[in-house]
This record gives sequence, C-alpha cells and structure tokens, in this order.
Amino acid sequence: MQYKPETEKVAMMDPSDPVTIRPLSLKYNVEIQRTRKILLIILGVCLGLSIAGALSAISTSAVRNEIGSSKGRSEVGFNIISILFYAFGTFVAYRYYQIGLRIFAIIGVIILVLEAIAVILLLLLGVVVLTALSQSDAGEHKGMIVGASFGAFFVIFIVAASFILTVIIVKFAFKLARLIDANKYLMVQSV
Repeated sequence: MQYKPETEKVAMMDPSDPVTIRPLSLKYNVEIQRTRKILLIILGVCLGLSIAGALSAISTSAVRNEIGSSKGRSEVGFNIISILFYAFGTFVAYRYYQIGLRIFAIIGVIILVLEAIAVILLLLLGVVVLTALSQSDAGEHKGMIVGASFGAFFVIFIVAASFILTVIIVKFAFKLARLIDANKYLMVQSV
C-alpha cells in the first residue's frame, strides 16, 4: 500500500481575517418573544381596565361636581397614574428597552410596598372599628358590622387580586430585562 500524493481541493483560512461578532436578534429568540408577549397581553388588559375606570371616574366626578361634592378627584388621579404606569410598561416592553423595563419593574415594587402598607393599615383600622362596634350595643350596630365585614372582604379581595397581578407583572418585567441583557452577551460568530 503506497500513498500517492494527488491534487486535492483544500480550503485555506487566513487567521488575520477579523471575525464579525453580532448579537442574536431579539425577534428570533423564542423565550424573549414568549415573555414579551405575555407581558404585553397583561399590560394591555390592565391598560384597558384603567382607561375604562378613568372614564367611569370622570363621568362620576362630573355628576358629583354638579351636586357639589368633590370626592371623585382622587379616583380620577389614581386612574390617570395607572394609565401612565401601564402605558410606560407597554412602551418599554414593545421597544425592548432593558433599562426602561428595569425602571418599570422597580416602580412596580414600590407600588407593591405601598399596597402592602395600605392593606396593613386598612386591616388595623377595620379591626379597631369592628371591635369598637362590637363592644357597644350589639343590637343597634349588628347590621353595620355585617355590612362593614362584607365591604372589608370585598376590598381585601380586590386589593389581593391587584397585588398578585402586580407581582406577576414585576416578575415578567424583570425576566424580560434579564433575557434582553443576556442576549447582548450571547454572540454568534459569522464566517
């Protein structure tokens, strides 16, 4: 068995050629798209509900102004702040802004802390009021105690749902920001 040198096709690579390095496109990363889609759906629903709440609060406030009461202004203000919050979240998630997503998530954490403090204060206030009412003439205030208990249960249910939804939004916002950041460092060498 002898080896005969023949002409073979050989490809030569020049090691001095610069290798182009580019990050993967965010549009083709499945996990980023899934997280972004879920976050945008949740934020879109919350934005729609905030807009509906603002329109309802504005119409109710207009009726109250004709009567002479000025209680609806805080409700309108709260809904406008909610609209701005959810619109900002939708914008930064849609545009893949990593820093904007982190700022949005931090604002969400601040909202969670304020909600927790408000719930604790409302629970303490409710316990004090119910204790005071039950200490006084039980026959006179029985209807008021039942009504207050039902109202407190309803408020706690709404606040708990809002709290859980805000936790989910914050979780997805941080996750999307982390995925976008990790995608920057995932490099593909193209030859």
